[in-house]
Formats: sequence, structure tokens, C-alpha cells
Amino acid sequence: MTVYISSLTDYLDLLMAMQQDLDCGSTIWDCSYVLSGVCPWDKCNHKGEWLMRDELHMVLVQLSLAYNARAVEVVEWQHSVKLYKKSLSYLQFAMKHSYTGSVEECSDSMKRFYFGVTMSGLQLGVICTKLKELQSNDYELDSRFNVATLSRVCIWIKDELNRPYNLVHKSWNDYLLPIKRFVQGLTYTLLSCDSYNQSKMGESLGWLSLGLLAIQSSGEPGDDQRNKIKSKLHTLKRKVKKNVKLDQDLLHGLPRTLQPYLQLLFEMCQVLEVKYSKLNDQFTFDTIVKRETLMNQLPLGRSIPMDIPDPFTKDSASISTSGYY
Repeated sequence: MTVYISSLTDYLDLLMAMQQDLDCGSTIWDCSYVLSGVCPWDKCNHKGEWLMRDELHMVLVQLSLAYNARAVEVVEWQHSVKLYKKSLSYLQFAMKHSYTGSVEECSDSMKRFYFGVTMSGLQLGVICTKLKELQSNDYELDSRFNVATLSRVCIWIKDELNRPYNLVHKSWNDYLLPIKRFVQGLTYTLLSCDSYNQSKMGESLGWLSLGLLAIQSSGEPGDDQRNKIKSKLHTLKRKVKKNVKLDQDLLHGLPRTLQPYLQLLFEMCQVLEVKYSKLNDQFTFDTIVKRETLMNQLPLGRSIPMDIPDPFTKDSASISTSGYY
């Protein structure tokens, strides 16, 4: 993939230089120079001559998809985030100019779809980083973790991945389905933490049960898993539910980048379920709020502001998180 990205980048530079040498328009987007009588790309349904601007759209889209594919396979999030930013920069450049050709992959609707999926991955990277920090703090909430905002970012991701134009691309739906389940579980768990901060124990337990339900399967957890959970509980004596385990199909269906965070989320759900249930049984005695009521209280989503620069600058895009957490 690295060689492919490097080759495409060099080719893009060549196209930009060709436009200047040919003097075929004020910008490369205005260049009507005919590169080929037919589309030279594999599985291309374009009819008619293939122009310079057609090639530019195709190269930009392919570069963006290549960076996206690389990002989902990188385990280290800081590196993954940089790759997502680069992917977005090429897409943003391509989206400034409408595509009038017949290649669906380059259509304006598909570019919006790619942009939404990639931006969701970038936003999710920030959430997962905070999730890791929360684990290192034994899942104790303090001023460092603005779970109210983090949960709303998850809701934005969920809404973005469920946009109507996303649903028509079946090949992508199979890829996105496990990611949607992970985001759903993450959303409900963070909403549970937010309700806990507001001393709404019934809501907290309701959200938490939904979060666990989204990522679990029936079965007996292994001894190592139970011991790890119990070590997090310290003095809490309530037994972990023994008929709950992580859905392995979901785990292996996720991109490599997200797999350890699904395992982390599952551990977090079980730890919090024990903690919150014990508090409710001994002190608050709240009735667990039902799903229908919770869904009617679901807040609106919000995304983290992103600054995506021109793709031809060396510096990566930055993330503006001031005031978020």
C-alpha cells in the first residue's frame, strides 16, 4: 500500500506539471486536454473521451481511499489519525469541483460518502484515545473526561454512518456494519457515564445495559477475563455476570485499529455494571429506565472541529479540541 500511495502521489505531481506545460486552462480543473479515447482505469464505466480533469478526480479519490485503507490497519492511533487527515485533504480538494463524468466512484455523492466515513474514523480515533486514558484511570471519571461531549461525538459518528446516501452502497455496508455496532455500544456506555455524573442511576444502568447488549454474545467468559475484571473492582464484591462474553464475530469484523478498543469497551461495560448496580442496590434504589424512554432522550450529536489543509502542504491537518474536554 505504501508503494501504491507513493506512486499515485508522484503521478499527481506529474499531472499538475503537465497542466502548466500544456497551458490548457487557468487551472487543472479547466483543462479539457484529452488523455485517452477511453478510461484507462480498470472497471471504469466512463463513456467517451477521458480528459485531464477526469484523471485528476480519479487520482484524488484513489489517493484518499488508499490513505483510508492504510489508516484502518494501523494499530497506533497517532499514526492512524495522520493518515485519516491526509485522506480527507485529498477528498476536500476534489470536492471543491463538481464531477460531471459517468464514473460512480468519482461522483459528488460518493465523494461525500467517502468524506463522511473518513471523518467518522478520525473522530472515532479521538474517542478511542480518551477511552484508553479512562482505562488507565481504572474507569474513574474525573474532570479530565468530559463524557457528555464524548457521547455526543459518538452520536454524530453514528448519524453520519447512517446517512441515507450511505445505505445504497452495499459493498460498504458490510464493512461499516461492525463499526456501527461498536459505535453504538460506545455511545450508550458514555451516555451511561454521563447519567452517572448527574446522579441518574436508573438512566445510567439503562444506557449501560444497551451498551453491553450491542457488543455481547451469550456464553461463559474465560477465567483470565473474569480475573482481570475483578482486579478492577477492588473492594466491590458483586460477581460479574457469567453468561456474558464479547461477540467474537463483531471483534474480528472490525478493522484492526478498532479491535483492541472493542475489548477495552467490553471490559469497561462489565466493570461499570458491577459498580453501578452495587451502588443502586445499596443506596439509590432507582428503577432502571427502559429503552423506549431512553431513546426519546437521546441528545443531538456534535463533531469535533477539524482543520483540514491543502493536500499539497507538508503539515498534516490539526484538530481543534479547545473547550471539548
